[in-house]
Amino acid sequence: MARPTKEGLDYFPLYVDIFEDEKIEAISGEFGIKGEIVVIKLLCAIYKNGYFILWNDLTIAQMLKRLPGISKDLLNNIVERLVLWEFFNKDLFHSVGILTSENIQDIFLEATKRRKSPKPTLYMIDENQVDNDNEIVNVNNNSQADGVNVDINAQSKEKESKEKESIERDSISIYLSLFNNALKNKTDKFCLSQIARNYDLDLLYQEICKSSWLKENLVLVNASNKFLNKILKGHYRNFKKIKSENSFKNFKQQTDSMSDEDLEDLARAKRDKIFKELKDD
Repeated sequence: MARPTKEGLDYFPLYVDIFEDEKIEAISGEFGIKGEIVVIKLLCAIYKNGYFILWNDLTIAQMLKRLPGISKDLLNNIVERLVLWEFFNKDLFHSVGILTSENIQDIFLEATKRRKSPKPTLYMIDENQVDNDNEIVNVNNNSQADGVNVDINAQSKEKESKEKESIERDSISIYLSLFNNALKNKTDKFCLSQIARNYDLDLLYQEICKSSWLKENLVLVNASNKFLNKILKGHYRNFKKIKSENSFKNFKQQTDSMSDEDLEDLARAKRDKIFKELKDD
């Protein structure tokens, strides 16, 4: 049986300055900490579903169950403010009751770009708009005479370039969090950006998670291209080999007579040897 197609995300980027955003500050000023937690719960619900949710009685009932102490009226008031201040798209909310935004859709598309499923089109803000009859209408149809305005075309390309750069930054932030959670030795955003130019970060992350040795010892900023290639080929999934019972007994007999300082020196020498081999790679 084929695996069912995954619709939503398992995680999404939550920026450290989200509560300094002017729209969230406005929500906090009017509704306090209850307003802030509603925003987070709404984002979780949206990304779990994909890139939008339908704001109807069923969704409201589900949200109220997840938000004890918050009334239906308060919840609706917070959502209406978020729409008013354009945290969510006004047109889609007032026409078909959809909660989404351009930023939410950009993050979702970047996070799912490697999926084999076709690119979604339903309620996509960049490509479609909603008419008075709640029908999805393509807004890219050219109703003007033939010919292209050079200035508008240049501005469009510049906007697309900036949007692409923004999505790339968001993507690196997502992977930075993933790698920092997986690795004992933390990496940094610049290092990850450099690696992303030549490597598939998703595949690299998957391979690192398969090896406890890599998670304990890998320092990405010091990793050579040759070593990264080996990781991607799966050479370090089972890097720490289990020694045979006889080898362990022989090693134990050798170390029984050593002092604590001798054992520490031996361990340090073995560790330095391993890291030297990694550096040479």
